[in-house]
Amino acid sequence: MQNVLVEEGTDLLVYVRCAECHAFIARYQVNRCYHHGKGLDSYLKSLPSFDLSSGYAILEELAALRADAVSGYQMVTKAIESNGQ
Repeated sequence: MQNVLVEEGTDLLVYVRCAECHAFIARYQVNRCYHHGKGLDSYLKSLPSFDLSSGYAILEELAALRADAVSGYQMVTKAIESNGQ
């Protein structure tokens, strides 16, 4: 396993990037999954059926999740690069 960064007391998040081009591929969380290349489809698969209250609400949640995943990925890659991994 390469490029591991562990922080105590936080949710378990795993960021995946392409080994060849280093593009952001996906972020996995213990209870939910967001696949950056698949968007809404991957997000809906991670939701329990009772969470599906409104299409607009789901799209807003997905947009927030996408933004959080991208900024988290950028933070983690900077931290790993500064650690020399």
